[in-house]
Amino acid sequence: SSPRPSGPVRVPFRRPLLVVALFSLVYLLAYSSLSVVLDHNRLLLAKVANPLELIPPLFAAVFLASNARGKNSRERWFWYLLALGTAQWFVGQLLWVYFEVFLGQPVPDIFFGDIVFFLRIVPFLAAAGLRPDRQRLPHGYRPTYLDFIFLVLWWIFLYSFMVLPWQFIQPDAVSYSRSYNHLWFVENLIWLGALAYLLIRAESHRWRNVYIGLALCHGLYYAGSHAANLAIQNQT
Repeated sequence: SSPRPSGPVRVPFRRPLLVVALFSLVYLLAYSSLSVVLDHNRLLLAKVANPLELIPPLFAAVFLASNARGKNSRERWFWYLLALGTAQWFVGQLLWVYFEVFLGQPVPDIFFGDIVFFLRIVPFLAAAGLRPDRQRLPHGYRPTYLDFIFLVLWWIFLYSFMVLPWQFIQPDAVSYSRSYNHLWFVENLIWLGALAYLLIRAESHRWRNVYIGLALCHGLYYAGSHAANLAIQNQT
């Protein structure tokens, strides 16, 4: 007969996934309850609900950063970059709350904070380039800080070329929104494609679970965000 294991068998990411699931359930129940209770008072609902939208990105940033403890260098930076991108989401949401709660006015159609939302994907792409699932990187492939700087500058260039003309040179809210949404779609498609590639090439079951979780979370977020943008554009 085969020998019994000397210690408990570790199931990868069972506890973190449980924490995320419980948080998501509690948050959705609380948010839905507030939406029903305060539906008769839309102004009060906006002032209460908007600050609540700061909780998910803050929780996600702390949760992702906490995974970087005690890991090797590439794995630590993978989690730190994911946390950085999520922190940018928090900052963009904070600007949104500032307009709707503190200033008491709707966010402008041409919003200066959109670039913060847009660039949050860049750290995610940089994290994917680190290939934390590989014990050894291919010969000659060594990601550096300079690669990250070039990646940021490239996406800033694309944003400046496609979106900023409709914000500063010839302000047009319709063209601005259309250009932003098209470029944001491409950026999200590249990120999901990168996750799919990493999933196929992952060397361990543990990292496959990580990439599947990231793809599901981001896919759901993008679908919900896109639906919300369409509702705003159609004034529904």
